Amino acid sequence: MAMYYGEDEGDDHQMEEDSAGSIAIEAVGNIRTIAALTIEADKSAEYSRALESERSSAIFSSFKAGSAAGLGQFVQMWGYALMFWWGGWLLVNTSKFSFLGK
Repeated sequence: MAMYYGEDEGDDHQMEEDSAGSIAIEAVGNIRTIAALTIEADKSAEYSRALESERSSAIFSSFKAGSAAGLGQFVQMWGYALMFWWGGWLLVNTSKFSFLGK
């Protein structure tokens, strides 16, 4: 049942008790109790506070991941451009590979 809720008992990085994910898992797992005690608004506010506290770190880590992916794509495309330029230069300036009759 823990796997169904997104928890992994063998994971080394256990979720903190006040993280947004653990609050959501707790609320879904105990929905009847939360509804019976009418604390939906409290859980919603707690979840909102947890999301706001995690927002700045999520933005920074997303920026780092996006920058790394963009840099990787840039290097790859720059390499392709360099290969095409070098191939064109060889075709134009070297008689061995030229189709222009030089």
